[in-house]
Amino acid sequence: MDLTGKLKKGLRIVGDDNREYGTIDRYDDQYAYVGERRIPVSAFDRLDNGRLHVGTQGRRHFEGTDDLGGDEIRVPLAEERLLVDKQAVELGSVDIRKDVETERVEIPVELRHEEVRVNRVDVRDHPVAAGELDDAFQEGTIRVPVRGEQAVVEKEAVVTGEVVIDKEQRTERQTVTDTVRREKVEVDHTEGAPVHHRQADIPHGNKR
Repeated sequence: MDLTGKLKKGLRIVGDDNREYGTIDRYDDQYAYVGERRIPVSAFDRLDNGRLHVGTQGRRHFEGTDDLGGDEIRVPLAEERLLVDKQAVELGSVDIRKDVETERVEIPVELRHEEVRVNRVDVRDHPVAAGELDDAFQEGTIRVPVRGEQAVVEKEAVVTGEVVIDKEQRTERQTVTDTVRREKVEVDHTEGAPVHHRQADIPHGNKR
């Protein structure tokens, strides 16, 4: 029977002999959940007067046959875990700054120059020669150049050294700390219900 869209929470489930098997707690397209039982929708025969009837084959899901052992309900438990990755980032910088400073430097140097000495020398009287007659008795100035060395200063830029900047890679161990979430399950059952725990770390209590 197609029960699509007809199931609802709280719907009473009965057998052909009007025996009641409980009410639907929740449902999906394939199963109806009655307490801890997962009942296939195909186990129901009909819906009549607000009651959901199960047939002979469907009653085996309620009456504790061996087939019920396979209808287990799995509750997934999730937890968070830290995934640590590494990425290259800039931790800072090193600035190498060059300043220009001025220094007075004195360099001794030897320079040559000419000095003029004027001396009068007496000679024996003699007639003026023909080549000297034109200059005789003429006023004028005789210019005598005086030569010497002068210091010429030039500057040149030279490399006197260098600064070597090197980077070395090192490994540092760090501990990453953060909070993670984890789901836990706790089982509550009525007192006297035959519940067996396979793992001792699942807390449980009795409902009254």
